Amino acid sequence: MSITVEIDIEKVNKNIIYQGETLEVLRDIDLSIKKQEIVSIIGPSGCGKSTLLNLIAGLDNPDVGSIHFQGFNQEDRLGSVSYMQQKDLLFPWRTVLENISLSLEIKGISKKDSTEICRKYLSEFQLEKFEKNLPHTLSGGMRQRVAFLRTLLTDSEILLLDEPFGALDALTRRNLYVWFMNLLENNPRTVILVTHDVEEAIFLSDRIFLLSPRPGQIELIEEVSFERPRTYEIISDPNFVNLKSRLLHQLSEIRDE
Repeated sequence: MSITVEIDIEKVNKNIIYQGETLEVLRDIDLSIKKQEIVSIIGPSGCGKSTLLNLIAGLDNPDVGSIHFQGFNQEDRLGSVSYMQQKDLLFPWRTVLENISLSLEIKGISKKDSTEICRKYLSEFQLEKFEKNLPHTLSGGMRQRVAFLRTLLTDSEILLLDEPFGALDALTRRNLYVWFMNLLENNPRTVILVTHDVEEAIFLSDRIFLLSPRPGQIELIEEVSFERPRTYEIISDPNFVNLKSRLLHQLSEIRDE
């Protein structure tokens, strides 16, 4: 893996106005994320995880501090990342193929050419038999694959994921974890994943950042030593179990402070 820093976040603070009050959401966030690294951000509810993703995506700006991507100015963040939010946000009136091709059409690629490009990926995503289906006819896992493919076709080197597996049942999540790891072997990206699931964070990540309760600060950084790609059998590895136990204990400790 390259050691080039892809994203550099320096001393970022963010406040929001909520019901007429100023709330400090993030404080002194310092992160450096390497090219093609997969990192997870975990922490208690309300600690600013999704706010941090919105700042990285350029949907909002920090009150203090800076966010820099390799080759981009801070002001150019918007549109330079692929961002998949908690819901799949598929258009119910568009077929699978039409939903996937949307990211290419937005770029100005003709509908005909977009369709041809997207069809090349349907088999890899196990969607080739469903290109004419509407979203309501698909399982949760299939809808997530459609959303992933649409996100990846934006062709950004940086992929932001906000609880992408949270609404799925346990078996579907487990299958998608393995599928996603294999996908990244063929389509390397720098990935920032927000999750509440410690096991998910360990299985998918190279490093894990733990945020404190609001205002969110970096409480802990954990390295994940398992080689990629991974199979789900590693969840029984003693090192996996110990890391999970340590992170859950740390989460419990900071919640009780």
